[in-house]
Amino acid sequence: MRSLILGGASLLLATTFSFSVQATEFTLGKITSDIDKDYALLVYDRDDVTGEILKLYADAYSQGVKIERKEFEEAGLLRGVVLLKKDKYEIVRLQSSNFERARGGTLRLDTLYSAVSGERRVYEFEVMVDPDKVRLETRNGEFNRMHFIAKRSRILGPIGIEKIQFINE
Repeated sequence: MRSLILGGASLLLATTFSFSVQATEFTLGKITSDIDKDYALLVYDRDDVTGEILKLYADAYSQGVKIERKEFEEAGLLRGVVLLKKDKYEIVRLQSSNFERARGGTLRLDTLYSAVSGERRVYEFEVMVDPDKVRLETRNGEFNRMHFIAKRSRILGPIGIEKIQFINE
């Protein structure tokens, strides 16, 4: 009987908690490249009542099938999260020193421009939390796709990221 009561209390607590925070998952943007057809989606869970971002993810897809989900915690963004690593090289790192769930913030993509020279480039964009939606924006305007263009060597092939195109589709 005691286990039945405790089980009932646990069910009541779980039910109450699930109704107190109702979230909906949305796609914020897509990440593609000119190297292959693999892509990633930036996804977030948003509190249906407050509009606050509850969780931020990157879902990696290969041949149209989700193969991995990385969650970005605020503390992890402060340190920087590696989005893409190949061999010993960190190709893309995502970082923010001011991201807040309720208002968004500035995100920095630190990219490897050339594995030969070790040169890196940084691209900044904003996550803007509006009352009705969350959006991505650069100084040139809103976007929903980042397209990575590879830097290539005639001898070695791809050696880094030449540039990122911020596209609004």
